[in-house]
Amino acid sequence: MKNYKKIVFFVFLLISGVLLFLTFTKKNKSRIQYFKNFKQANLSKKISGEFKYSPDNFETISFQFVNLKGRIRNNYNNKLIYNCSYNSEATKPIITKTLLDFTKTKGANCRIKIPVKHKITFNVVNTNLRLDNLNNDIDVNFVNGKVKFEADDQANYKYNLNLVNGRISESFKNSTNTKSFQINITGTNGVITN
Repeated sequence: MKNYKKIVFFVFLLISGVLLFLTFTKKNKSRIQYFKNFKQANLSKKISGEFKYSPDNFETISFQFVNLKGRIRNNYNNKLIYNCSYNSEATKPIITKTLLDFTKTKGANCRIKIPVKHKITFNVVNTNLRLDNLNNDIDVNFVNGKVKFEADDQANYKYNLNLVNGRISESFKNSTNTKSFQINITGTNGVITN
């Protein structure tokens, strides 16, 4: 009878382990697939350029990507400067003064400098996005990936962070200053960190 209990207990542990593994794999399947696809993508086409903005007229600049590895920083000369590589077999991205749309490409690796105080929006599927020391109001909506926001020590921020399936770093601190930059990051399956 003792051996029977041990066998039942062992089978229970084995089934529990398999179910836990399958649940984890299912939740992270698209994220795992993204990183596999991104590493294998042929990002041999390059595109770069810049747009100059009026220092008095703050515009909303939108970015749309599928499979993005990106680093975003400020430019203090009222310019948007972009330098990206993307899949050589993909359709050329749509780029205007207020929109960079890479959704038809199969992946992009971008370094972008954005002018201060302009509102910035990102809509991204599969990302590793790093936002460094920005002095902008920002809206990020993402599915699968990681968004890292590094605050500028001289700036004030109010954060609105929402994530379904994932982890948000606990070290985001809201400012009480009324002139704070608004940082809205909403995602599904991933990590929001600083």
